[in-house]
Amino acid sequence: MQLERQMIGLPEDKKLNLRRTLEHEEMLIQKENRKKIAPSDFESLAVVGRGAFGEVRLVRRKGKREDPSTGQIFALKSMKKEMMVVKNQVNHVKAERDALATADDNNRWLTALYFSFFDDSHLYMVMEFLPGGDLMSLLIKEDTFSEEATRFFMAEAAQAISSVHALGYIHRDIKPDNMLLDSRGHLKLTDLGLCKKIGDANPSEDPDFILRRMREGTMTEGGEELGGTEIGAAGAEGTQGHRQKGDDVMAMSIDGIPTTNDPQKPKYESAKQRREVRFINNFQLDY
Repeated sequence: MQLERQMIGLPEDKKLNLRRTLEHEEMLIQKENRKKIAPSDFESLAVVGRGAFGEVRLVRRKGKREDPSTGQIFALKSMKKEMMVVKNQVNHVKAERDALATADDNNRWLTALYFSFFDDSHLYMVMEFLPGGDLMSLLIKEDTFSEEATRFFMAEAAQAISSVHALGYIHRDIKPDNMLLDSRGHLKLTDLGLCKKIGDANPSEDPDFILRRMREGTMTEGGEELGGTEIGAAGAEGTQGHRQKGDDVMAMSIDGIPTTNDPQKPKYESAKQRREVRFINNFQLDY
């Protein structure tokens, strides 16, 4: 009630952002207040994969019949503490856990993290199980995707990457192996161990939020609000998008120089030349 009084006179988009922030904080508190769980709470069904630091198992949740999570299928990722320390992977695990915990439970572009816990020898992450496997396995099986399939997967990959950026992170390990498919063939990103925090979460940059505004008729396809305020021109504090009015607003420069219609920027004839210039300009960046 007090929050609603504070929001009197604010624009609707700011009210929505404040409500989302409050709901997210409440969700984090609820997650922390959940009872402690252990590996014994899960029945192992199969080993999905093994790596240098641990393994991923397909598991079924044990529990009382009245518990709605009883019988649900998850992917249980277990990592050896000793190996994580020896291989200097502790910060990577923490980064993945923090990024996934920041995301809403209903985020459709990232594999959901339901629980994280530890014992004397291992760290555990209970995650959503996606039965479609990874995109690399499908590509090996099909050899070559059709143009339609390629367009579909790349569109969903772009949405998933935008979703990570909206949380204030960059993924830094985008590859087909880290793109999983659900039972309906839709794509989700996983393995955020190399992700990096670059700013505050900005719900207005979330692709689902933008799509909802477009359906409501309050935003154009170019990302511009009908009232004349350009989405992305001023995001959350500490973030800034280099987008130009009257140009393709989805074209963003990597090095802070406008991508098009800039008389000060050299014109490069081919896409290969442009890629090489971007690589050289950003080679030393700490991505």
